[in-house]
Amino acid sequence: GKIDWQKQPKDRAYIVKQLIADLNEVQTKKFDFSNLEDGIHKFRRFERWVFIKIMIMNGLFVGDKAFNPIPAYIPTLTDASIPTKYAGLPPNAEVAQPIRLSQSVINRGVQLIEDIGTAKDFGQHMEIFTEAFGSEAQARAFLLTEPKFVKFFGIANAAAANAAATDFRKKADGVYAEFIRTINPEMLRELSAVQLDN
Repeated sequence: GKIDWQKQPKDRAYIVKQLIADLNEVQTKKFDFSNLEDGIHKFRRFERWVFIKIMIMNGLFVGDKAFNPIPAYIPTLTDASIPTKYAGLPPNAEVAQPIRLSQSVINRGVQLIEDIGTAKDFGQHMEIFTEAFGSEAQARAFLLTEPKFVKFFGIANAAAANAAATDFRKKADGVYAEFIRTINPEMLRELSAVQLDN
């Protein structure tokens, strides 16, 4: 059912503190991105759950399009490709003082989920075809030239493939580095400082 957050100040503070604790955990947790299941896939699950927890709180968190602490993320506000199932944070008229999160930062976080998903998918296919061909190099060459896989992974050309998709482990490393730099406890504290102080 619906929760009246204004009548639940302790629960409100608890939710925020738990979210901060989750983000603190990923700051210190070590993910082995050479391991597809225990590294890349585990991190992706963690990423998704952070956003799911934000979204299911019935308007406690809302997206603020006017607050853009990272100017490079402003273009995400008009990017129609971002899935709203994670990025959508509509206001709830019954919540008088929602916790406002930067919509552009949230959008970029959702893009990072998609990026790590691509790395995971590429890695899974690499494992399958490496076993089939007996060579990682042959598996990579196949995935980058077979039309249906080129389309599936959004590989526009060989240069793009080599830069972004051929080494899925490095891609995962890059996503992780950006995630902990921007989707972090300090960002949440900054955006919800008034609510936490009350």
